[in-house]
Amino acid sequence: MNKFVLIAMVAAFLMVVDLVLATEHGYGHDDDYKHEPHPFKFGYKVTDKYGSHTRNEEGDGHGNRHGSYSIHDKDGRVRVVEYVADKNGFQAKIKSNEPGVQSSHAAHASYDHDGHGYHHGGGEEYGHDDGHKDDDHY
Repeated sequence: MNKFVLIAMVAAFLMVVDLVLATEHGYGHDDDYKHEPHPFKFGYKVTDKYGSHTRNEEGDGHGNRHGSYSIHDKDGRVRVVEYVADKNGFQAKIKSNEPGVQSSHAAHASYDHDGHGYHHGGGEEYGHDDGHKDDDHY
């Protein structure tokens, strides 16, 4: 028998033996596990001499999320983004009073440049609970 064929057969045999022994001892890849859904909710607000920014998000543990983030500059410019991410993709509603922002509907985003709906003042909380239902946004 050819030396090369003999070496190839021995190598193949040893690889099969190694695979069998590794699987018997708990090593190797196993797809028999389940991921339980883990709903989550988080948020934060940071305020400094330049203004503030916030972020709030909730997820149901099945890949569906909704939330918002905002930037409030000290000069009065505000951008608020409310979003939903689910089986239909990422859909955002953007509210801003920034100069040059115009209403448009590119990539499932809506822009509201007429106002932001938040009031400036000392110590006010800008958060997710602004008194209207999430259904009104999307």
